Amino acid sequence: MRERQPNVDGLLNWSATGVARVDAKGVELSSFGGDLRVEQATVEGRTLGESWDGETVDVVEPLVRDALSGERVHADLAVLGRWLRVTVVPLREGSDDVFGAMLIGQDVTAQHDTEQGLAAARGWCGD
Repeated sequence: MRERQPNVDGLLNWSATGVARVDAKGVELSSFGGDLRVEQATVEGRTLGESWDGETVDVVEPLVRDALSGERVHADLAVLGRWLRVTVVPLREGSDDVFGAMLIGQDVTAQHDTEQGLAAARGWCGD
């Protein structure tokens, strides 16, 4: 598995909130919390259910399962008290065999709050 490990440092420099790699059994192989301050040791080698609270798992696990089925998934999620824009992609060996998934998340809480404030202001102004 080591030879397939993606370069997550480059992804984090792209201002991602976090990056997680999950194998086909749903076990996190690596996780980098970025702004969420997730400690790598608390998630590596554990299933999503062992690593995260139930509410977070309920939101994230279906996206990971879709990626493990070969789909690329995009979503805005309210988790861990933040709004995250996530992309979950299948990791493939060759052209077909999915051996894992990678979740890349960016904190968009400030953008979400601004958009909500603008929507409320428009409603108040009658637009």
